[in-house]
Amino acid sequence: MEEIIIDPDTREKMEDIISLGPVFFRDEVRQKVTERLKLILKEEGRSLVTEKELVAAFFDVIPPKNHGPLKADMKSIGIDYTQYGYSE
Repeated sequence: MEEIIIDPDTREKMEDIISLGPVFFRDEVRQKVTERLKLILKEEGRSLVTEKELVAAFFDVIPPKNHGPLKADMKSIGIDYTQYGYSE
């Protein structure tokens, strides 16, 4: 299964998070997050991306030293990453 389905709301959140990062990393981050989403969904035997998988993919591909800004960006667009097991 290579195709993933991202509902419009989740896709908008993905693009919002990416747009808040440095311009020169945006394409790379988009590609890495998409690749990670494919792996997550393959492991779960699903094709629909929800906010939960999106959050997991970002935390997986963004280096831990940058999790602070990532968390701030997620909060700024209304994503509560703590409900998926990530600390404040």
